[in-house]
Amino acid sequence: MKVNQEIEAFQTFGISPFEFLVLPRMVALILIDAAAVHLRRLDCHFPAGFLVSTLMLDVGCRRFTWHARSSRSARRFLLGIFKVPSSA
Repeated sequence: MKVNQEIEAFQTFGISPFEFLVLPRMVALILIDAAAVHLRRLDCHFPAGFLVSTLMLDVGCRRFTWHARSSRSARRFLLGIFKVPSSA
């Protein structure tokens, strides 16, 4: 079947082609993009921040890891999810 025939088949069955084909891909793109940015931010800055804080600022290993873990919250993750698409 060609693409036009598939879209016509959706319309024949009363299914919106946009909601079935485009919308799920757009939602997945937004969620994965935001998650990738959030994870990249955590992974890239963790080793550098750890080295700077322990070697130069005399922050202990346990204190740094506690603050790094406490800064990862659901609120910050959700803000990242909504901030990324709006800044793109």
